[in-house]
Parts: sequence; structure tokens; C-alpha cells
Amino acid sequence: MSGPPVLVTGAAGFVGSHLVDALLAHGVPVRALVRDTTNRRFLDPARVSFAVGDVTDTSPRGDAALAAAARGCAVVYHVAGLVQAVSPAAFMEANAAGAERMALVAAVARVPRFVLVSSQAAGGPTAGDAPRDETAPDRPHSAYGTSKLEGERRALAVAAGLPGEGRRLDVVIVRPPGVYGPRDTAFLRLFRLIQAGFAPLPGGPGQRVSLVHARDLAQGLLLAAERGRPGERYYLTSGPPVTAGALVDEMARALAKKPLRVSVPLGMLQGVAGLAEAWARARGQVPSVTRERVRDWAASRWTVDDAKARAELGYAPSVALAQGIEETTAWYRTAGWI
Repeated sequence: MSGPPVLVTGAAGFVGSHLVDALLAHGVPVRALVRDTTNRRFLDPARVSFAVGDVTDTSPRGDAALAAAARGCAVVYHVAGLVQAVSPAAFMEANAAGAERMALVAAVARVPRFVLVSSQAAGGPTAGDAPRDETAPDRPHSAYGTSKLEGERRALAVAAGLPGEGRRLDVVIVRPPGVYGPRDTAFLRLFRLIQAGFAPLPGGPGQRVSLVHARDLAQGLLLAAERGRPGERYYLTSGPPVTAGALVDEMARALAKKPLRVSVPLGMLQGVAGLAEAWARARGQVPSVTRERVRDWAASRWTVDDAKARAELGYAPSVALAQGIEETTAWYRTAGWI
């Protein structure tokens, strides 16, 4: 490998580790930003260099660690963030302030490109029948989505506010919908339920969702760094929207199961989620299921259109749903997760 490295925040996580794999496959030197306590099981220390730091550490020592991590890099891919938090303020600290801090660090280090991994949640559920595209008004549905949208705004504001000639930071934003694939723990819950013979459908079998396989997302992120227009947002998917029923069918087929489909009433789910929230907080833990998340699950459409990414980035997803579900199922079994 040759040339300047790229910095990947959140590199040890699900999306980040797939991005690292794609970068290494293209011969790009990778510097991974990790915490001292980060589990690095998906990263090869023989091929990746590590920088220890935390985007939420605002101390002078934390600032110095981030500055050192970004120094000499050609691109910063900001993947780190929270999908579960104890409060809206915690989401804002990690997802909005964290994105702003990394953009500032990249600007000071004179990194030319900053690729921000946001989320479909920043736009919110689809308002009509047509999938959401980049021209649709943003209406986030949750504290998580609001924090991701604010992270976009702050990163763009950093780029717009750079003083002087020759000071430039090109910020490109990628908004993935639901991401699945090997190493994922979010869809793992649904796989385990189906394995046990139970397929909950909070939004009903006709609920429509867009999905992107982690490998397709990683390739899209590389293209965003190479070809993305500064200040632009791009949605990425692995194909047309699917119904929740079709998704469950693919999972059941891969698991060789015939689960009982259950359309659980929203009120009942909200009640269970409220109890789970109270229990987790009483124990000082982050709740994995919340009333707000249940409301998101029940939205009738979470669909996006990636035509802009295909036209401007040359993005061409390669993982069909059946293939992706089969591959994910095989990985879970090999890893002993199901």
C-alpha cells in the first residue's frame, strides 16, 4: 500500500469495519480511530494502524488525540455515532457535536475530503408513495434522526466557515437506509426471533422499506470520497424497496423456518417498550428498545431513491436481497450468533 492514509472513525463497528475492508481491498492505507476499550475483533492489526481517541472527549488531551489521528490523511470517513442513547442530549453529543468536532479537526489538519455517514432517519419516513430522494424536505421522526440531521448541518457549517484562501474542506454526506450484513447486531434480533419461530411485524406485512448491504454501502462511501460533489447528500440502497413480509420470507427461507407472523398492535408495543426503558434506566443501562424506536418501526414507509448516487457517483450495488440474507445467515451461524 502506498500514498497518504485515510482516517475512519467508528472503524471497529459494523459499518466501519466493512468500509475498512473495502479500503484495504483498493490498496488504501487505513488509520482507524478507536477508543482504548474498543473491541477490535473485525480489524486486522497487521494491515490497519490505530489512533486512540474519542469524538466525545472535549478535553485538551482528547483534542490532541483527534488532531494527531487526522494529521496527514487524504480523507476522513466519519462513521462513529450512536444508534442507542439514554437521552436526546446524548444523541446530540455523539452524533451532532461529534460530527462537528471531526469536521473541525479535518479542516485544521487540511484534510481535503470529509465523508459523513448520516442516516435515512435524518430525512424521516417517506411521506408519500414515491421513495424519498435528496430533494424531499427533511422531517426526522426521532431524537436519533434529529441528531444525525444536526450533525450534517454542523459539518457543512464548518466547511462554509473556513477563512482565507486555500482553506477548503469538501464535505460529502451519505444517508444509508437500514444496513444489514455480516457483523450486524440490529437485524440479528429479528433473525433470532424468526429462528425461534416468531416474526413480529410492527408495521404490518405491507410495510415498505429500503435496505443496503454493508458491502454495497462501503463501495458507495469510496465513490462518495472520489466523486461526490461538495455539500451534497446521497442516498444509497441495494435495490428497490421491499415489503416487511418479503424480508421476513427471505430470512425464514435462509433459516429454513416457517415462523408465525404476528402484527403486534402499536399500543401494546409502546407499553412493552416503556417498561423496557424504565428497567434499563433503573439499572443504569442504555435501553435497546424505546417507545420512539417502536414508533419508527411502525411507520408504513421507509423508502429512498438512490438515482442521484447512481448518476453522479457511478454507484452500482451488487448484492441482491436473497444473496445478502443468505450470506448474513451463514456468517451468523459461523460466528455462533444464531
